[in-house]
Amino acid sequence: MKKPAKNFKAYNRLIAINFAVFSVVIILLSLILEQRKLLTAPQFLASISFDEKARFLKDVKPKNSSLIAVGSSIAVNHIDSSLLKDAKGNQIPFTNFASYGLQMVDLKDLVDFSVNLSGKPKTVLVLSAPVDFQSCSPNKKMDAHYVSLKNLHREDAVNYIQSGIPAVYYHAKYQTLSRMLDPGLMLEVRRQRTTNNTLDSLKFDSSGSVLLEVPKENIPPDRWEGKQWSKVMSQLSQQDPCYDSLENLANYTKQSGMNLVFVLSPIRQEYLSEFDSNQKNMSSHRERLQLILGKSNYSLIDAHTDLQLSDEYFVDAFHLNKKGSQILTKYISQELNRL
Repeated sequence: MKKPAKNFKAYNRLIAINFAVFSVVIILLSLILEQRKLLTAPQFLASISFDEKARFLKDVKPKNSSLIAVGSSIAVNHIDSSLLKDAKGNQIPFTNFASYGLQMVDLKDLVDFSVNLSGKPKTVLVLSAPVDFQSCSPNKKMDAHYVSLKNLHREDAVNYIQSGIPAVYYHAKYQTLSRMLDPGLMLEVRRQRTTNNTLDSLKFDSSGSVLLEVPKENIPPDRWEGKQWSKVMSQLSQQDPCYDSLENLANYTKQSGMNLVFVLSPIRQEYLSEFDSNQKNMSSHRERLQLILGKSNYSLIDAHTDLQLSDEYFVDAFHLNKKGSQILTKYISQELNRL
């Protein structure tokens, strides 16, 4: 009767040893892959873009920047940090905290997140287009194109970026070890990290921006024409929660002693001709922005009207290519120095 009990104990011991060895191997493997930047980033939010931005910030350890950018892909893709110069020609200390898929409702939380990471900046730069004013109602279900910071694991994300805690700890905590080592996802993220000739590039420069160099053949016709955003302009008048969110952001920065500058990014003219032919909605949008910003004596830079960029500077209806972004950055820098 004792022999089976001994066999059972030996069996359990073997399982425990195998599990311990397997765990050690997984941890060592993950540490090696993480060191080589091959793992997917910890999933602090349901957005590869935000997760990758956190990974980038962990690598660069952002210090105090006098200027930060927040926003969606409009902000990610439209700033060449090397061209941001002060009145004396010195480069402005700058960090781009923007992430694909965010909406106006998320920007107050994003600024707060950035302040917790690297201190309070002198100026918060919001680069935006009407496409950022689509989904701001807390009761509205977000579609696959948008994410929300309301589900952000904020404290963990800050600790991950500021400390030396390995990424595998957070993967284990959120039970995403399988995602961390998913070969398909690892290859997809690697592709996004290493190329800027696709619209979903995550090849961040030293500031956290991505300047796109997308060949015409890589741009879907519907996106170039703006068909996926066909209702954006006509529905702006219904987006009161988005404008309320901008006003909340303005109040927050004012109370925190930061300046806020809002840049209305260029929009492809053919898109507006198709979906806002009399520009009534665009004019109304501009007026609402000016009203909100004016309450706090903040500035609106209307780069869309002032630059009048042609098709050669766009990759789709709302996003600029590298040449367009460089023109926009120089213009923003010039306008900042006038404030």
